[in-house]
Amino acid sequence: MGLKLNGNEQDTTLSSYSAAPDAEKVLVLNGDSEVYSGETLLDLTNIATDTTAYGYFDMAGYRYFTLHGIASSGTTDVLTVTVEATCQDDGTAAASCTYFDVTNSLFGVDEWIDTSFMEITPSPVGFKYVRVKYNTSNNSGADCALTVYLRKFY
Repeated sequence: MGLKLNGNEQDTTLSSYSAAPDAEKVLVLNGDSEVYSGETLLDLTNIATDTTAYGYFDMAGYRYFTLHGIASSGTTDVLTVTVEATCQDDGTAAASCTYFDVTNSLFGVDEWIDTSFMEITPSPVGFKYVRVKYNTSNNSGADCALTVYLRKFY
């Protein structure tokens, strides 16, 4: 409703009005694209020979992940890295769930042997847990190293 001035109706809307504080409006300050977390998943040196072990992470609340692995094989040992995942979400601890190898499905390679890698999930995934599996073999040396950085995104 306007104000009549000299017989003409004038618009009295304030030019500084902002709809965001309006009680019926919602303003998202931090959108889903800003939800992420990062960590060093593994930081290992001189991994014992003939070792198979894992680094686990929970995907609850996230749809994508990126892995940056820096591998250093020893002079005698061979280091192999793969990625496994589970959808088992029944309260079972991460280390006790049943996992399946998803390295090829997600990244198009079967494994990384004595090499560094950078991998990004190409589409949203619905995993509960993911684990990075590493294995050293060759029966001597204990001289491999592996660092894996992880970023998870909504």
